[in-house]
Amino acid sequence: MNEQDAPAPNATSPPLPRASIWPGFWLAWGALIGGYAVIVGLLGTLASLFRGGGVPDRAWILIGVSPWLLIIGLIVWFGTTGRPQMAKGVAIGL
Repeated sequence: MNEQDAPAPNATSPPLPRASIWPGFWLAWGALIGGYAVIVGLLGTLASLFRGGGVPDRAWILIGVSPWLLIIGLIVWFGTTGRPQMAKGVAIGL
């Protein structure tokens, strides 16, 4: 009895659809605005702790730069995890 074997399924999966850069763009802006909202609260707390002397300059610089460092970290993370379109969108949002 000659039975025909069914053809083996293709071992490769179909290509994923090309992603848009817009989610990365809006993620960058959300990280920036949300980061500065958190910073305003943090600086308000620090200002109440340092009543007479104010917030030290090093704290201003470190806290003020942290949303930008977050965005750069997102670019690196998306780039290394194989999502170049998201990384490109975050970079454009920067």
